[in-house]
Amino acid sequence: MTLAVLQPGYLPGIPLFAMLAAADVVLLADDLQYSTRGNLNRARIKTAIGAQWLTVPVLTKGRQGQSIAAVRIDPYHEWRKRHWRSLMVNYAPAPYWGRYESALEEVYSHSWGSLLDLNQTLIELFTQELGLKAPKGLTSCFKTRPARTEKVVDLLRASGCDTYLVLRAEHPLLDSECIGDAGLAVRPVDVVEPIYHQLFGAFVPGLSVLDLLMNEGPAAAALIQQSVKVAP
Repeated sequence: MTLAVLQPGYLPGIPLFAMLAAADVVLLADDLQYSTRGNLNRARIKTAIGAQWLTVPVLTKGRQGQSIAAVRIDPYHEWRKRHWRSLMVNYAPAPYWGRYESALEEVYSHSWGSLLDLNQTLIELFTQELGLKAPKGLTSCFKTRPARTEKVVDLLRASGCDTYLVLRAEHPLLDSECIGDAGLAVRPVDVVEPIYHQLFGAFVPGLSVLDLLMNEGPAAAALIQQSVKVAP
């Protein structure tokens, strides 16, 4: 049984869903320290003038070191209307906008307080549309040691898995020998983003999986499956 632990980003990109396709069990890492440098509260979509960032405003002042689970959305910004309008303007011409419009509109009509709740809801929506299994739970539900490698060992044992899948770029951050000494294994995963039809000219990589769904619809599931390769 294989395990992957993924950070719950906002409107995540293809790699997160490729890992969902590859692993037997997936947990969302909500007990890690929140970082403003990642994509936990932002995502890229494609527009007529190129890629555009959509950013969810969150409260960070006086909250240094807060966990992902603790991050609150700033209630004084009207980000939902702006994001929904950006999605409508740029994806209404897409072949499959009508397929996803009502579900997305429901998400953006809700008043969100927790960034994690928002991101989980979107991830579950996309996994359902892609025919993937939803994440099994949150890492905070398990008692683990804080160091990265020891945490992986503890999560593997707690989830009943024996092999940890990790994106190749993150593989050097783990002590594979230590994990092997525990009778467990690590396998790096390569994700090659598929080239697919997009609106507005030449292909742009690194966008939200939403862009893939809007342009490819049901075919997106097969493209996700083909994008991932697990090392032996």
